[in-house]
Amino acid sequence: MTTVTVQIVTLLTGDQEFDSAKTLAAFALGLVLFTITLILNIVALRVVRKYREQYE
Repeated sequence: MTTVTVQIVTLLTGDQEFDSAKTLAAFALGLVLFTITLILNIVALRVVRKYREQYE
């Protein structure tokens, strides 16, 4: 078991054709990782805005 980032690096090292299944899988993993990170950041911003104390 490895992290998603390690899988992307493993899939993209070496001489692979751009349209091979491994290269496309690496780009798909990167897109999924980006999407999940973006969603978590948006949720965190909303939580912080909701519970932030208002100072005078």
